[in-house]
Amino acid sequence: DIAFAVAVVSLVGNRVPAAAKVFLLTLAIADDIGAILVIAIFYTSKLSLGWLAIALATLAVAEICKRQHVRALPVYFGLAIFAWYAFHETGVHATLAGVILGLLTPAWPFYNPENFSEDMSSLLGHGTALDSIEQNLEQSRGSSTYDDESYDEATSRLSEMERLVAETQSPLDRLENKLHLWVAFLIVPLFAFANAGVRLSDEALDGLASNRVVLGIVAGLVVGKTVGVFSFTLLGQKLGLGTLPAGVTQRMVLGLAMTAGVGFTVALFIASLAYAPGSLATDSAKIGILAGSVIAGLLGYAFLRSGPSPDAGDDPGRVSEPAPALVD
Repeated sequence: DIAFAVAVVSLVGNRVPAAAKVFLLTLAIADDIGAILVIAIFYTSKLSLGWLAIALATLAVAEICKRQHVRALPVYFGLAIFAWYAFHETGVHATLAGVILGLLTPAWPFYNPENFSEDMSSLLGHGTALDSIEQNLEQSRGSSTYDDESYDEATSRLSEMERLVAETQSPLDRLENKLHLWVAFLIVPLFAFANAGVRLSDEALDGLASNRVVLGIVAGLVVGKTVGVFSFTLLGQKLGLGTLPAGVTQRMVLGLAMTAGVGFTVALFIASLAYAPGSLATDSAKIGILAGSVIAGLLGYAFLRSGPSPDAGDDPGRVSEPAPALVD
């Protein structure tokens, strides 16, 4: 979803600043988390309290490991698999385990990035220590005796450097980098392939303009998302919860709210849970999702495109205070 929404905003060019795209990305993340919570709460047929206690205990162990600075990813990988299985057995949709574990993943590094140069220089010894080790190793290669002490010292320093490089990144960043290609080129395409199939049968197309499922979904994506995102963003400003990112105007927020109606993956997933597979209602829901997403994308693009360019002067709706933003 978000790839299409950002693509629509990117087509507008420099009429929308980078801060607005960050706002849209953050909005999409919060929106997906809310959708998954809806799935967990309203699409649970039964609830096993025993397995729920086990699932919560597993999450508690993960939190304790985090607080004790356990850095080994296999530990958390094992806990994640068990937590997913436990949530699955509770009757609650297992995707909730992924959301909670994602929120528990540390977003800060073990070592301060600002001290990276100083820490690395200390390990390098400003070049002299490793140069001496390398010289001793070169001399050892040509002789019958091997300098074990120099070799051990070199490997020890290299291990420390490797750890410093890894731990200067947060676990969240490392996981994102490792999983990005798998998610982008395998998981998301498989998910879309499994959920996006739409049968354009005569039965599904007959009376499309009066189909309440189609009209309700289109209205929710086109009107509901626009009203909801814009009004709650404005409410957050009025309540003093924050201000818009620098350079983002109220008019831009309205255009971004329209674009937020572009929704495929999670909406299709909820449709598959709400209606019987292969039923007319399921096909109608998928048609409504695709139609609503296209309409929302076109409206958002047209509205943002019609806005003033950066050279046209300041927008009267611009928020000038560089105070704490709604999106950090």
